[in-house]
Amino acid sequence: ISDFPPIKWLGVLLIIILLDFVFHFKSSQYFLKSLYSGSVPDNNVALCFDRESLRSLLLAFEKVDFIGGNFYLAVLLFLSEKTSILRSLDKLDVSCDEFKKIVEKEFEASVKQSDKKLSRDELMNIISELSSLAAFLANSHFQKNIDNEALFSAVCFSDDQRVAKILDLVDVSADDIDASWAFSRFSKTQKGVP
Repeated sequence: ISDFPPIKWLGVLLIIILLDFVFHFKSSQYFLKSLYSGSVPDNNVALCFDRESLRSLLLAFEKVDFIGGNFYLAVLLFLSEKTSILRSLDKLDVSCDEFKKIVEKEFEASVKQSDKKLSRDELMNIISELSSLAAFLANSHFQKNIDNEALFSAVCFSDDQRVAKILDLVDVSADDIDASWAFSRFSKTQKGVP
C-alpha cells in the first residue's frame, strides 16, 4: 500500500473494516438472543430481521398500502421469489411455479374484493404480530436473526383464511413448511445428508 508506516497501517485497517462489512452485510443489527434478553431498544423486533427479509416485509407493506389487498399474500408474493423458500417448497414436492401462480391469483382477488384498504395502524398491528411470530419461530430453530424462512413460516402459521386456502391447494400444512425449513437448514450444514 505504502512504505510510510502510518499510511500502510491505515490501509490495512480500512481493508479489515471493509471485509467485516462484507461478511456482515446481510445480518441484522441485533440478534434474537438480545431481543429476548431485553437489550434491543424498545423491544423493536424489526432490528432482528436480516436485510433481505426486512426488505420483503417493507415491500409488502408499501404494496398493500398503495393498492390494498391481503398483507399476508403480499408477503408471500415477495418471498416466493427467494431461492431458500423455493428450495423448502421443492422439498415438499410443491411446484414452485404453481405456488407462485396461486399466490398471485389470490392476491389479485383480494385486491378486487377489498372494499377498503387497511389503515396504516391496522397494517402496523399485522406486521407487529407477524414479526413477533417470526421471531418466536426463528428463535425456536436456534437462528441468530429473522430470515426469509422464518417470515415465510410465520405467514403460513397466521390465521389468515386466504393463506390457509393456498396451503390447502398445494396440499401442505404450516407444520410441513416449518419442518421443511428446519430440514433445509440442517441439510445445508451436514454434508452427505440426503
